[in-house]
Amino acid sequence: MLSVADPRLLNTYAVVIDPANAPARRFAQWLVDGPGRAVLERIVSREVRGFSIWPAGVAGDRPDSRPE
Repeated sequence: MLSVADPRLLNTYAVVIDPANAPARRFAQWLVDGPGRAVLERIVSREVRGFSIWPAGVAGDRPDSRPE
C-alpha cells in the first residue's frame, strides 16, 4: 500500500542542458537558483495540487537523491 511520503511516489523532473549553450545555462540557473524558482513556487503553491518544488539546500544532482 502506498501512502504520503512513500519514496515510491517520488517523481522528479530535471533541467538538462548542453553546457556549451550559454543561454541554456543562464535559463537553468534562473530556474533552479534564481528568481525563476520563486515563480515556480508561487504557481505550484496556488495552482498545482500534489506537486512540490525540490527543497532548497537538498542535493539533487544524482538520480537517487531525494529529500528526507
